[in-house]
Amino acid sequence: MQSAQPFDWADCENCKAFFHFSVKEPLTYLCNTLEIRV
Repeated sequence: MQSAQPFDWADCENCKAFFHFSVKEPLTYLCNTLEIRV
């Protein structure tokens, strides 16, 4: 599912929970990469 809404940095906190929810989601990979960068 594509979302027109911009990516929320605050949502990255739920990245770990989301990671277990949808591992194949592109958002998960993006959040995981951001966590390493930040």
